[in-house]
Amino acid sequence: MKKTLSILLAIIMIFSMFALGGVTSSASGTYGECGENIRWDYSEYDKTLSISGLNYEGPMDDFTIGNRPWEAFVDEIEHVLINDVTHIGAYAFAEMPKLGGITYMLGTLLTIGEGAFKSCENLSSWFVPESVVAIGPSAFEGCKKLNILRISKNTIYIGDNAFEGCPLGYIIYTGIPEQANLIYFEDESEIPHNVIYADTEYDVAVQLGEYQVLTVVGLEPFTFKTKSANIAPILETEYGTVTEDGVQYYYGAAAVYGEGEGLTTITAVNNNGDTIGAFSAIVGRCANSHTQGDQYTLKPATCYEQGIQIYECENCSHKWTSLISNEPHSFVYETVTEATCESVGLEKGVCSVCDEEFEREIPIADHNWTDWVVTVAPTEEADGEREHKCTMCEMVEKEIIPALSTVIGDANGDGKVTAMDARWVLQYAALMRDLDEHQLKLADVNNDGKVSAIDARKILQMVANQV
Repeated sequence: MKKTLSILLAIIMIFSMFALGGVTSSASGTYGECGENIRWDYSEYDKTLSISGLNYEGPMDDFTIGNRPWEAFVDEIEHVLINDVTHIGAYAFAEMPKLGGITYMLGTLLTIGEGAFKSCENLSSWFVPESVVAIGPSAFEGCKKLNILRISKNTIYIGDNAFEGCPLGYIIYTGIPEQANLIYFEDESEIPHNVIYADTEYDVAVQLGEYQVLTVVGLEPFTFKTKSANIAPILETEYGTVTEDGVQYYYGAAAVYGEGEGLTTITAVNNNGDTIGAFSAIVGRCANSHTQGDQYTLKPATCYEQGIQIYECENCSHKWTSLISNEPHSFVYETVTEATCESVGLEKGVCSVCDEEFEREIPIADHNWTDWVVTVAPTEEADGEREHKCTMCEMVEKEIIPALSTVIGDANGDGKVTAMDARWVLQYAALMRDLDEHQLKLADVNNDGKVSAIDARKILQMVANQV
């Protein structure tokens, strides 16, 4: 339905503040500035485009498709993060095929420009910030998956074809039905259906025996109505007319008092059926607080967006929403290409929360060596050699084996006689260590053809004489 001309003129003035301006400055690459107050930054890692106001909240420039600073990434961007921006520019994020999440973190967003998210075919839901007063023409036109939308009672203008082609299975409106009737729709065919009136900000809460009065002044006759059957009848008072400056005004007052239980709404409706005044009231037990009854999840949380939980009061018809915190990615990886000691591998992860896919490299692996093999046995006259091979790349690594010691008493073959050699001999004598033929030859210090504790004692004597 068409509302007063003054509302339309006010909205036109709002949008006239943001004339098509284009990019006043920008940097090449993945970040830069657009306009006087806005900085943008694109993260190739998580496919997120961040838009931030500089120094203070400011409006974005309006754009045309093909003339945006982040144009090179529009086919990649999956998430848009906005901070400290008062106006989302025309066509700023239009025709981004992978855009599935929009997050407004900080600041006071007032207006969404014409075609701002047009034809973002992967966008399934958005919670319009409470501060938004106007949504421009074709703002979400062609968003074929946009099924859940949350709009506050502060939104008073929705432009022509704003949601054309959007399924909109659920619209959560944070005001009362009479406030929703005050929204100015350029295209009346888009007046929303499937509305959940949740998170209502009630004007009054009426205890038993208390009264609350709605007073209204209009340019044409009006009547008061209520839609709640379990609330006491409205009491109309002082209805009449007054002439001021040659203009006749109609005035009246209606009261509700706290009999019954739950929620009621009082509206003033003119002869054309337009609502010109409204408030809501909660009476009885629910005036202090609702009692949580049934609940259900309207939209699960994803890794980028919060979900929506709906609660119902068990004493009245009121519903309210609660946001479900978004969940961090939880990737389950599988190996696509094994890493070797010559090249990196590749593994692919799928998030168990949002099904997003992610690939990452597997670092080059360490060599997988075989056991050492002696290729040239050492002698007392010459060094020997040993080698081992990597089972993945066939790389061969070789080592020199020092020539055999000729020092009598050097049981461990390190070229010198120490207490360690005596320990080795004692361990051999106690059957706790094996010695090869050459080691036995050097350990037989007394040259009696056997290795015993006597040889260990002589080795210790040799060490003592060295000192």
